[in-house]
This record gives sequence, C-alpha cells and structure tokens, in this order.
Amino acid sequence: MSSKASSSKTLAEIAGDVGMTIADVAVLAGLDESTVSRLWTEPKWLDRIRGRTLQAIIGVVPGVAELLVDYALTRRRRELIDSLAQEGLQVREDTFRYLVAMEHLPEQWVSSVLEAALYIMRGDDRNAAACLARFWGREQDQALGFIWNTDANISLIVDANPLLGKSSEMSERLAERGNSFHAIIAHATFVHHSAKATGVLMRDFESKTLDRRSVMPYRSGVMGWIIQTGDTDEALRYSKDVEQNTLLSILESWAFPTYTRDAPVTTDFSVPRSLLLRNFADSLVQEIGNSNDAYLHYLVSVAIPLMLQRDPTLGLRAGEIRNELRGRMEVGSTVATKKMAPALLSQLETV
Repeated sequence: MSSKASSSKTLAEIAGDVGMTIADVAVLAGLDESTVSRLWTEPKWLDRIRGRTLQAIIGVVPGVAELLVDYALTRRRRELIDSLAQEGLQVREDTFRYLVAMEHLPEQWVSSVLEAALYIMRGDDRNAAACLARFWGREQDQALGFIWNTDANISLIVDANPLLGKSSEMSERLAERGNSFHAIIAHATFVHHSAKATGVLMRDFESKTLDRRSVMPYRSGVMGWIIQTGDTDEALRYSKDVEQNTLLSILESWAFPTYTRDAPVTTDFSVPRSLLLRNFADSLVQEIGNSNDAYLHYLVSVAIPLMLQRDPTLGLRAGEIRNELRGRMEVGSTVATKKMAPALLSQLETV
C-alpha cells in the first residue's frame, strides 16, 4: 500500500517531478490550457476530473495512472475503516498492511472483506450474501477468514466477537432463504468460518435429511470443524456420510473444482465430466503437507478419490501427489487413514 502523502499529490507536483508545465500537459494531452489550469494546484483534483480529461492526462503525465490506483484503494480502505468504527469494529491496519505486503493478498480483496463485515454489522442480508458469494474461491476465502479470526497476531478486527454474533444472527435468517444461491453460499460461509474461529458449529445438521438448502452449510461446517479441532471421529463420520448420501457426494465433486477455479461455479452443483485439475493439484500438495490428521483422512477418503473420477491425472501431477502422500504417511496419520492409503497409492501408481 502506498503512503497517504503520495495519494494526495497535486497535478502540479506530479508533473513537476518529470519537468512538465501546464502548457506541456495541455499540448500533449490535447486539452485547453484553462482546463489543466483549473486542476493544476487543486488538492482534490482527482475528485473533480472526469472521463476524457482524465484519460488524456493519464496518457501523457508519468505517475498519474499509479496515483489514481493508489488514490482509489486508499479512499475505499479509509471509508470502510471509518464506517466499521461507527459500527463498533476497529480494524487492525497493521494486519491489513501485512496481508497485502507479506501474504500477497490483493488489497481489493482485503477491502472487499471489510465491506462484507460492514454489511453484516448493519444487518444487510441481501448485500452481505451477494458480497460473500464472491468469496467462493481459495485465495478469496483465505482473505475472508481474517475478519472472524480471533488470534490477536493475525486478526483483521481487534475484537471479532460482535461480528461473530451478528454473523450468527444473519446465518439463521439466510438459512430460511433456500431459493437463493447467494444465501446458500453465505450461510455456508458463516458456518464454516465460525467453526474455524470458535471450534463450535453454529447449527447441527442431520446428514440423512440434507437438501439443496442445507447440504452446503453442512459440508462447510464439518470442514471448518475438522480444520479447527482435528476431530478424527468427525472425519470418519463425514466420510461415511458422503458414501451414503448422493447429494453430499455430488456437492463434494463440485466443491473443489469450483473452489480452486478449475471449473466455473454453477448453481446446480454440476461440473464437466472431464477436467484438468491443475489448481486443485497445487492446493492438494500444500494441504497434504500442512493439514492435521483429521483433514488428511478427509482428503484420502473423500476428496482425492472423487477428484480422480474427474481427472485421473490430478492436473498431470498424480506421481508428485503420490509421493507427497507416501511421505506424509511416514510422518503421521490416523490408523484409518493408513488402512485406506495403500489402495489410493496403488491407484495413483497406475496413472
């Protein structure tokens, strides 16, 4: 993120840095000198300039394009931080800077995360659901999780408890809007991140009675719970649920390809019969090495077998994934996972 000082430069200062005068800018941009003069020393000239004039100046004055981007990002970030403060949430600006600079998350995504938090705090179900639906994706979801994180070292919000409370209330409301795909994704998002942040599921679902409205929140909640708690018994139960519930199996076949952007998001949980799962493979290699034993069991018993049905090569990296799995088995895994792993490793050997 650029400094506030750089985003408040006048046109005169920017042009002066490269030795340009009002006349130089006007002639090269094809503008009347009076037009440039009105903007020249105006501190808020970026708020006044529009359309063709802006495009013309960007085209001839070095530094204006970069300034414009920085200005737009800074303005949006500042407005969101101030608005959240009015709702009782204090943003950790050092964490914001860290996520952009060190975690390499696009600032636009981190600001959109704050916008989602603002909609939640205001109880704006419609806009919150529409916003959260755009975070179904691996990198986007990584950014989103920081608003609910309660770890003081990496949390984006100083005290996330009010946001968690508002999220729970909104989740209950969205659960009743089964005809809205945005509401389904938003509800699932709340359940997932609440489980990750608190180790507690917001709602209980019965796998035998799952329908289109509840199947995604059910899966998301279980994933959040397993990631947070490392509950191997829950991983075993979920594996059996997928075997016994066709709708849950369909969702599983859809979730990873769309989450990793190997396939487009569809509202009916359909995916192409044949896929090249390059992005899934990238994600899988990392998760095999970093996940707890419970999530590893889920990968071995559910995710990888279903993805092999879509792409037997696993993004042309089946051999690498086999080696990663074998290495992880040597380091540690559950007894149940070790029993299942040989068959999966053998299947990967034949690719």
